[in-house]
Amino acid sequence: MKTYSQIILPRFRQTDSAGVLFFNESFNIFHDVYEGWAESLVGSKKEWFENSDWAVPIKKISGDFRRPLVAFDPCEVQIVLKSIGETSFQLETELKQKGSVSCTIESVHVFIDKQTRSPLGVPAAIRALMG
Repeated sequence: MKTYSQIILPRFRQTDSAGVLFFNESFNIFHDVYEGWAESLVGSKKEWFENSDWAVPIKKISGDFRRPLVAFDPCEVQIVLKSIGETSFQLETELKQKGSVSCTIESVHVFIDKQTRSPLGVPAAIRALMG
């Protein structure tokens, strides 16, 4: 599974008085869609976010804001798996409105052992699902 897409509607509470999305809300939207990506990958959010053996914290995240996102207009959020390393993977996410990219978000996620909090190899089953 390399690409995941979801349509969301930004809410007015996420914007300033002109209806333009606050920049930090782009990261909240990303995480909401990332949860859907994880669920589609392993079958449940609980398996991904409450796994008894490992956790997958975000190691690094950055956003490139190109044009305003506005309330009430559908926003297509597309997550693409860019790479898989030994202990981590990288996602590139685009938030689009009216066919134009408004924001790109790049994130690096690392697998860690829940007990020791040290990096852990990407589990073989997860690596296979990421294909």
